[in-house]
Amino acid sequence: KQKHECRYCDATMETYMEYLKHLETHKEQGLYKCTWPTCGKKFPSTKRLQEHYEKHQTKLLCEICGKFYSCMQSLRLHKRTYHAIRDVKKYECPHPDCNAIIQGKSEYEKHFQRHKKPFRYQCKHPGCGREYRCSSGFSKHKKSCQYKQSKKFLNFKQSLR
Repeated sequence: KQKHECRYCDATMETYMEYLKHLETHKEQGLYKCTWPTCGKKFPSTKRLQEHYEKHQTKLLCEICGKFYSCMQSLRLHKRTYHAIRDVKKYECPHPDCNAIIQGKSEYEKHFQRHKKPFRYQCKHPGCGREYRCSSGFSKHKKSCQYKQSKKFLNFKQSLR
């Protein structure tokens, strides 16, 4: 009758089924455990464990759940997927007289292109002279221009009659 010897200890089993059952007691043996806080992953070799540790060294930690990521793109994807958080960079328009804060690079680039267009509309109310690149902004301004009701403008309007 064949005996089954354990490769981890000196135990010997009579049957293969007993041997398999005994191997369960050594399930954790031969695995290298990560000791990084909140991790505890196990690896079959020290080489794999070392590769894993390098990910922790980058210190890209999800402050919500404690998981680590080796690159910012992975962390952002994780936050969007598991925590429904959008980490969109905000851009402040550097153009004079524009206090816009735009979310996202593509939206910022679209916004900034507006500043490059030539002025096509100018308010004719005396004392105003504001310029606009598009008709919608100009139309809105004309309705609420503070110079529209000024004495200077009303006198100017009277002189045209």
